Amino acid sequence: MKDYVAYYPQLPIEIVLFFSERPKDGTWKPRAVFEFCSYYKEKYKTDALPQPRIVATICEKFVDAGKLTIHSRAGIDSTDNRYFAFLRDESFRQDPFALEFLNFHLGFIAYGFSYIYEYYKPFVLPVLFVDSDENEFLGTCFRYQNSIVSAKHCFEGAKRIAIQGIDSKELSKANFIIHEKDLMDLIYVEIPSLELLPPFSGNAEILDEVITLGYSKIAGYHNFLSAEKATVSSRFTATVGQVAAKAEDIWIRENLLLITARIQGGNSGGPVINNEGRIIGVSVSMSKGEGNYDDLGYGTAIPISFIDEDIINKKACKQFDASKIEFVDFDYE
Repeated sequence: MKDYVAYYPQLPIEIVLFFSERPKDGTWKPRAVFEFCSYYKEKYKTDALPQPRIVATICEKFVDAGKLTIHSRAGIDSTDNRYFAFLRDESFRQDPFALEFLNFHLGFIAYGFSYIYEYYKPFVLPVLFVDSDENEFLGTCFRYQNSIVSAKHCFEGAKRIAIQGIDSKELSKANFIIHEKDLMDLIYVEIPSLELLPPFSGNAEILDEVITLGYSKIAGYHNFLSAEKATVSSRFTATVGQVAAKAEDIWIRENLLLITARIQGGNSGGPVINNEGRIIGVSVSMSKGEGNYDDLGYGTAIPISFIDEDIINKKACKQFDASKIEFVDFDYE
């Protein structure tokens, strides 16, 4: 299915548009997988039909996600499976930006964590932290809309800071914002020159599958993170786990998420992303004295809603003093 992203780039959105299309004669009938495959080949002039079995597999994922409704299942390799869907606003079909946005979102559902990983990989960046004794540490940050999000401790107390792919001159002019509560380990860095990214964010529910993304603790050190389900790792690491609990009674009672993916040093500040490709939180290290969750293989994350609601909307935030930090270019390979 991996090749389908390249060979049939519009497949996810076209599935939803095809099965939600209103019939011209007004007589609604569910449409079949084999009809869609022929439709896609004809519309995009592809060399081969999308395979009905794979299309049906994607459709079933969309059913599970509430994007399609199943009418019947039939045919060899599910070729005669029939589905339908509804668009709340038909003008949506004429909006190129909305269609592109939805195609990404549907692609996350269709192709899973490997596709989510590849999409987010360019936007998850290492943060080099140098302290007053010239000790070097590596943390993680990520592009979010037209800014940078990370854990506050990845910046706090630093003598020098570098972020891969971000010019030091841009960092020196950036606006650093933190939560009004000092123990909230979040930082939001506004960099006007950054391109606006689609705002894929959402809320987490208990037992949601998630992936955490981050870098190893020491620059240049290749580390593998253990996980309950899987690990995809080199210098850039990925860990799959599940949201285990909403830890409302720990660490200043701020509705943390407890996840079954261990958050090790350099992963702090990285995104936690669900299986629909939505960023649902920011990985953080547990406050000392709050229990040995890490010893049990659990990690903690702050819901992204604290960025969206309290910091971006200026409801509960304040400036972070970065005047004593020297910003330099990231020169590690």
